[in-house]
Amino acid sequence: MYRLTCNNYKEISGYLIQIPNHMTNEKETFETSIKRLEQIVSELERGDLPLEESLAKYEEGIERLRRCHSMLEDTKKKIVMLTKNPDGSLKETDFEGKRH
Repeated sequence: MYRLTCNNYKEISGYLIQIPNHMTNEKETFETSIKRLEQIVSELERGDLPLEESLAKYEEGIERLRRCHSMLEDTKKKIVMLTKNPDGSLKETDFEGKRH
Protein backbone atom coordinates (compact mmCIF):
# COMPACT_ATOMS: atom_id res chain seq x y z
CA MET A 1 0.00 0.00 0.00
CA TYR A 2 1.34 3.43 -0.97
CA ARG A 3 0.55 6.56 0.96
CA LEU A 4 2.19 9.93 0.91
CA THR A 5 3.73 11.32 4.05
CA CYS A 6 5.45 14.60 4.77
CA ASN A 7 8.84 15.79 3.48
CA ASN A 8 8.97 13.87 0.17
CA TYR A 9 8.74 10.47 1.81
CA LYS A 10 6.50 7.62 0.78
CA GLU A 11 5.77 4.49 2.72
CA ILE A 12 6.34 1.41 0.57
CA SER A 13 5.83 -2.05 2.04
CA GLY A 14 6.30 -0.68 5.52
CA TYR A 15 9.49 1.23 4.67
CA LEU A 16 9.77 5.00 4.52
CA ILE A 17 11.49 5.87 1.23
CA GLN A 18 12.53 9.38 0.18
CA ILE A 19 11.05 10.39 -3.16
CA PRO A 20 13.38 12.36 -5.46
CA ASN A 21 12.37 16.01 -5.72
CA HIS A 22 12.14 15.87 -9.50
CA MET A 23 9.24 13.48 -8.97
CA THR A 24 7.50 15.86 -6.56
CA ASN A 25 7.82 19.00 -8.71
CA GLU A 26 10.37 20.55 -6.34
CA LYS A 27 13.76 21.74 -7.53
CA GLU A 28 16.66 19.91 -5.93
CA THR A 29 20.13 21.37 -5.94
CA PHE A 30 23.28 19.46 -6.81
CA GLU A 31 24.50 19.86 -3.23
CA THR A 32 21.26 18.52 -1.75
CA SER A 33 21.32 15.55 -4.07
CA ILE A 34 24.97 14.75 -3.27
CA LYS A 35 24.27 15.00 0.46
CA ARG A 36 21.38 12.53 0.14
CA LEU A 37 23.53 10.25 -2.03
CA GLU A 38 26.23 10.22 0.67
CA GLN A 39 23.58 9.38 3.26
CA ILE A 40 22.32 6.47 1.13
CA VAL A 41 25.86 5.11 0.66
CA SER A 42 26.45 5.31 4.41
CA GLU A 43 23.20 3.47 5.14
CA LEU A 44 24.02 0.75 2.61
CA GLU A 45 27.59 0.37 3.88
CA ARG A 46 26.31 -0.34 7.40
CA GLY A 47 24.86 -3.55 5.99
CA ASP A 48 22.00 -3.81 8.49
CA LEU A 49 19.07 -2.99 6.18
CA PRO A 50 16.59 -5.61 5.00
CA LEU A 51 17.01 -6.65 1.38
CA GLU A 52 13.93 -4.79 0.11
CA GLU A 53 14.97 -1.54 1.79
CA SER A 54 18.54 -1.94 0.54
CA LEU A 55 17.27 -2.38 -3.01
CA ALA A 56 15.00 0.67 -2.74
CA LYS A 57 17.86 2.80 -1.41
CA TYR A 58 20.21 1.48 -4.11
CA GLU A 59 17.69 2.44 -6.79
CA GLU A 60 17.25 5.89 -5.26
CA GLY A 61 21.03 6.26 -5.13
CA ILE A 62 21.42 5.33 -8.80
CA GLU A 63 18.72 7.84 -9.76
CA ARG A 64 20.42 10.59 -7.75
CA LEU A 65 23.81 9.71 -9.22
CA ARG A 66 22.41 10.00 -12.74
CA ARG A 67 20.78 13.31 -11.85
CA CYS A 68 24.04 14.69 -10.41
CA HIS A 69 25.94 13.57 -13.50
CA SER A 70 23.36 15.26 -15.72
CA MET A 71 23.62 18.48 -13.69
CA LEU A 72 27.42 18.42 -14.04
CA GLU A 73 27.21 17.84 -17.79
CA ASP A 74 24.73 20.72 -18.15
CA THR A 75 27.04 22.96 -16.12
CA LYS A 76 30.07 22.03 -18.25
CA LYS A 77 28.19 23.20 -21.33
CA LYS A 78 27.72 26.63 -19.73
CA ILE A 79 31.36 27.19 -18.77
CA VAL A 80 33.34 29.37 -21.14
CA MET A 81 37.07 29.82 -20.73
CA LEU A 82 38.90 32.92 -21.90
CA THR A 83 42.34 32.25 -23.31
CA LYS A 84 44.85 34.62 -24.86
CA ASN A 85 45.88 34.32 -28.48
CA PRO A 86 49.58 34.90 -29.33
CA ASP A 87 48.66 38.43 -30.49
CA GLY A 88 47.19 39.24 -27.07
CA SER A 89 43.54 39.09 -28.09
CA LEU A 90 41.12 36.93 -26.13
CA LYS A 91 39.21 33.97 -27.46
CA GLU A 92 36.32 32.09 -25.90
CA THR A 93 36.58 28.32 -25.58
CA ASP A 94 33.95 26.13 -23.98
CA PHE A 95 34.79 23.54 -21.35
CA GLU A 96 35.12 20.80 -23.98
CA GLY A 97 37.75 22.82 -25.88
CA LYS A 98 35.58 24.01 -28.76
CA ARG A 99 36.25 27.53 -29.90
CA HIS A 100 33.38 30.06 -30.07
